[in-house]
Parts: sequence; C-alpha cells; structure tokens
Amino acid sequence: MADDLLLRLLRDKLLVPRITQTEIFSVAPGHTYDYHSYADQFEIVYALSGSSYLNIENHCVKLNGNECLVIFPRTSHNFFLKKNMGCRLIDIIFDPGTLPDPALI
Repeated sequence: MADDLLLRLLRDKLLVPRITQTEIFSVAPGHTYDYHSYADQFEIVYALSGSSYLNIENHCVKLNGNECLVIFPRTSHNFFLKKNMGCRLIDIIFDPGTLPDPALI
C-alpha cells in the first residue's frame, strides 16, 4: 500500500526530490565507513540483503535486509559490518527543498 502511494506521488510529479547521490553497492565483511553528516540533505539507507550496523548520534542500530533507515540533515553517523557479515545497500541522498507543501497533495 505504501509503495503504491509513493509510486503515485512520483508518477504525478507531486514528489520530486532533488537526488544528489544514489548508489547500489555491496559492502565487504568487516568494512567501516567514517563518521559523516550532510548539512541540508536527507539520506535513506535501504538494505537489500545482509545486515549492517549504523552508529547514529552515538546510538547503534542494526539494519537487516529489507529494512530502511532515514537519516536527517546534520545527523552524524557511520556504518560498519562485523567480520562475518556482508551487506548489499541502496543509498539515496536528497535535498528536501524541492518537496511540495504536504497541504497541496
């Protein structure tokens, strides 16, 4: 149901975020990404398969396959995998400034 709504919003051009970066990638077991944040952009991390851990503002969250996490602007975060886990992720970074006023939808 939520997927249908998202597709309709995108199709009708009511949801037009300015995506600045998107990638699908596999992360090797034991890999760690450094802490970082985005000043005015949101980040959506979706795990296609496997699991990874994200440290968000000093809280550790496990992200399993078929789950996603939305990270708000100016939120310091990193992610890492244990030595015995691999993961395939979709990462989307976008500027919400182009989203329409919800009252207009």
